[in-house]
Amino acid sequence: MINTCTIVGRLTKDPVLDTTQSGISKCTFTIACERPFSKEKKEADFIRCVAWRQSADFISKYARKGDVVGVVGRIQVTKIESVNGTTWMTEVVADRAVLCSSKQAEDVIEIPKRQTVEPVKESEQFIDITQEELPFY
Repeated sequence: MINTCTIVGRLTKDPVLDTTQSGISKCTFTIACERPFSKEKKEADFIRCVAWRQSADFISKYARKGDVVGVVGRIQVTKIESVNGTTWMTEVVADRAVLCSSKQAEDVIEIPKRQTVEPVKESEQFIDITQEELPFY
């Protein structure tokens, strides 16, 4: 049995970081994924995701609303009992989360100018060594 999914979409709001009682980071966020087959009107699916530990810390620190995020994980369905009855919550548990593009990063990061490299001098190009001079031969 295989339960693997890959999702790429935009964050609908800033991720929310929580910590469990044992000190483990948990980050919840929702990704909006456009449906490619919907040509007449734009339709999207809003997929709830949860990341744990280092992935949670990474997403909460660097990702913001509108950023494109990629998630590889598994689908998990949880049964929730309440006084109003039973509901089911479906979410993607992220094994890996990647920040694909960030408006914040584009504003902050400067692309360095190309540096020129001096050519190697002719005397430095080749070293003449015999096999006897090699210590490991």
